[in-house]
Amino acid sequence: MGLGSGSSKVRVPESQIRDVTSRGEPMTIKQVVTGQMVAVQWFDEAGREHNEVWFQVGQTIYQPPDSERWASELRPVKDKLAKQVLARLNPPLTINGDLPMEDTVDVLAGEQAKEDAKASPSS
Repeated sequence: MGLGSGSSKVRVPESQIRDVTSRGEPMTIKQVVTGQMVAVQWFDEAGREHNEVWFQVGQTIYQPPDSERWASELRPVKDKLAKQVLARLNPPLTINGDLPMEDTVDVLAGEQAKEDAKASPSS
């Protein structure tokens, strides 16, 4: 057979196709970045109105394909993943036990001295 006959197949190793270093534990979140949904009403080149939902992540605005219909197709995320995202977006508050419960300095002492000076008669 000559070159270019099309009868031979070349297999490319998957490691050359996909980034195999970007694998993780199944059903876990790798990274979370907050974004904001933005409801947009705009007019196209023909003056037709569009009502869409776009996304802002950082300084970039994203428009989903068929975004007018897109919002009606939203469904809740699986509970296991939703809990992980919420935990990363709202980490629990920790209280430092070394902080004093009361102030050790009377921050109003100077004000009290001024009030006392006004109240006492001058000699």
